[in-house]
Amino acid sequence: MEKIVIVKTNQSKTGILEDNDILKVALKSKPEGGKANKELINFLSKKYKSKIEIIKGKKRKKKLIKFLPKD
Repeated sequence: MEKIVIVKTNQSKTGILEDNDILKVALKSKPEGGKANKELINFLSKKYKSKIEIIKGKKRKKKLIKFLPKD
């Protein structure tokens, strides 16, 4: 399954802001050196109990992610 995600970085806490067709996620990390992407992957992996891969938008706020089965 694929889903569009919009991230807000440098927030006070990590969490899901909205979960409709587009998933909006607040992240504590700053968008430097891939820190926000790592936090996003870790957070969503735990939340949805699935492996997460960023397909498009690694350097953008709008991303396309793919949910993969956990091994």
